[in-house]
Amino acid sequence: MIKAIEMSFRMSEQYIFGIYYNLFIYCIFTIKLEYMTKENDLITINVMGTDHKVEKNEELNYDRIVAMVYSTKEEQQRNYTISFERGHGEKPEGFLTKNGTTVKAKDGMKFFVDLTGES
Repeated sequence: MIKAIEMSFRMSEQYIFGIYYNLFIYCIFTIKLEYMTKENDLITINVMGTDHKVEKNEELNYDRIVAMVYSTKEEQQRNYTISFERGHGEKPEGFLTKNGTTVKAKDGMKFFVDLTGES
């Protein structure tokens, strides 16, 4: 009788271990899949010769591009001319202005930021 109980207990341990093991594998797989999906949603744009990762089709504006180049508030408050190339078909090249114009990010896009002379 004791042997049967011990055997039953061992089988229960193995069963519980199997459940936890499968749950662990499922969690790892889910986390990895979620991470891989997020990685696939990122693209690379080039701003003044430096590569930056952004979300695919993210709407990029003047302030976002300036912040990628200049880190201090003083630098960011200056006036810049921002041009881009290699954009989407409907807008492959153009300019971003402070008034709120945006452009959809596309892998391989290039942005150029030039200080505008103030008079």
